[in-house]
Amino acid sequence: MAHLPPARAAADAAHRLRITAWLWPDPALALHAVVAEAQRPGVVQRLASLPTAGVECLLPGALDPASQPAAPWLLRLPRDAAFTDWLLFETSPAPPPRRWLALRSGAPLLSLRGHLRSLRDLLGLTGAAGGGERDAPNPIDPAVLAVLLPGFDRAGLAAFFGPVHSFVWPAGTGWAGFSRTAAGRLLPQVLAAPEAGT
Repeated sequence: MAHLPPARAAADAAHRLRITAWLWPDPALALHAVVAEAQRPGVVQRLASLPTAGVECLLPGALDPASQPAAPWLLRLPRDAAFTDWLLFETSPAPPPRRWLALRSGAPLLSLRGHLRSLRDLLGLTGAAGGGERDAPNPIDPAVLAVLLPGFDRAGLAAFFGPVHSFVWPAGTGWAGFSRTAAGRLLPQVLAAPEAGT
């Protein structure tokens, strides 16, 4: 690997620290990813290196090998783990067609899995004829969330967020998303990209 000039290396290190501090603002909230192979090529292969207690598939039922590339996985992201560094900071060989999602929550992993699986029913989403749940629109795609969440009233936000404190996602070299305040209001979450030359 080519060595970066000292100034660039220092800027990259500072940017990583800034992202890390933003993603883990509260020790009571764990960071989780919802990601599929199409969103982050190589993720399915790397899942084998993770503790099984920290990984859950969001598709119900048994998962055949042919379905693995399209399956969304819910996984806990320890702050200083090699997998976390790869997902957050290593550049994909090609830009993925869709962004992956991160969420902050203090709830157990299985509770989060159950809640995320229930969102299609909450929104009344159904799959194409004969396709079933696996073909239904994805209510936790960042592009969908960016449009969907601002349209909810407080009751709708409470039902959608459930045990989730915030939904966030990569946006260029910055981050974007939403959290729900203690008063039940939607609060935009933004980590701006670093300015050129910094």
